[in-house]
Amino acid sequence: MFGCEPFGSEIVTKVLADAAKLAADERLDPMARGLLYTILCSADYQRARFESSQWLGMRAKQCLVDVDARYGLVLNDFHLGLMAMAEGRTEEAARMYVRRSPALIARVLMAELDLERNRLKSDRHLASRVPLRIVERAFDAHAAAYGVVSERAFERKGAAGALRVLEDALDFATTERLPRLVRHLSALRVSYLVIRGDVASARRAWRDAELPECDSEMLDLDNQSWREMESICCARIRLLEARHEVDAARHLAEELREVARERGLMRTRMRCLALWMRLEYRCGNVNAAASRLLEFLDLVRVADYTRPLVREGKVSAELLRRVLGTALKPRLRASAEMVLSCLDDPDARRADETPLYTARELEVMERVARGLRDKQIARYLGLTEHGVRYHLKNIFRKIGANSRMDAVQRARSLGIIGE
Repeated sequence: MFGCEPFGSEIVTKVLADAAKLAADERLDPMARGLLYTILCSADYQRARFESSQWLGMRAKQCLVDVDARYGLVLNDFHLGLMAMAEGRTEEAARMYVRRSPALIARVLMAELDLERNRLKSDRHLASRVPLRIVERAFDAHAAAYGVVSERAFERKGAAGALRVLEDALDFATTERLPRLVRHLSALRVSYLVIRGDVASARRAWRDAELPECDSEMLDLDNQSWREMESICCARIRLLEARHEVDAARHLAEELREVARERGLMRTRMRCLALWMRLEYRCGNVNAAASRLLEFLDLVRVADYTRPLVREGKVSAELLRRVLGTALKPRLRASAEMVLSCLDDPDARRADETPLYTARELEVMERVARGLRDKQIARYLGLTEHGVRYHLKNIFRKIGANSRMDAVQRARSLGIIGE
């Protein structure tokens, strides 16, 4: 729990097997049994085995209450609160955090919860308290802290600010030999590199961190935590979209949504839907994007995690206005209006400031980058030359370019097309 060892490693496998065997021995001291159940509760929570984790947490509590083990009860409620957060039971998570968690961890976890609900007003005190003290070096506490601080740095200073936070965090996690934290932070770094438009660096960062290339490994919840799965899959969807590998991005989004639904990972499911919505919109599939948005809005009545839509900025605002112009069920309309009010707030940071292109505009731009002339592009794409020039005019306007060469250079710098 404190060393951030990867699941599936020899030491973690042995510790968990021994803990399960010892915790079942009723001859053992209740304090020891309670703490062993807490270890098992933590392991199952992190791998999104929530039903089992809940049962183990209650067993731990029975043992620890009998001997008035207050610190053990704090650890136990810490994990029960995290589980409520992952499942979207936001009010319960807040109660558990405030009631039991150590002061610093409570501030970290409440900041993460408030940010995901788009309610965080300030992270001024949190930013100065990471890295966390040695006794509080739990994976979830660090992941929550760096997630909040990097996102708020992005709001203030753009992707460059978030990347500076994550580079410092990676230095700390590497020096302290916290491998799971390194993996999680590496995935967050890839996401911000893509947002900055540096797709080539994002791809190199993915390889250097040895993040998985296979979907089944990205979605594996036996050998990694749900937070690792979430950050890796979301980064991969962004990267695939930036590289125009739309089918691969869509397939991963479908798989991630299904895993999140099966495991009760409400936060992950909502983040996935927001990214999938963005993907479809940028490919010109507006109806598919609207469907993903409506699916998201239906979940908002269960868990008010509005931040995923706020992160997608202009895409979310455009689609919300579009669906609000249709006949919506009252609960969906209320959710849509609430999220749009966040996006219309002049103080709200837009998470995506790159121009939006249709699938056809991307096809035209890629062929311009290869040096093809209008007549060649028209023949290749089945357009008229007038149609090609129409798309080029829109591209120039969106990207702020005044020539073909200028448009290609700007598109490459933003990661819209490859080198």
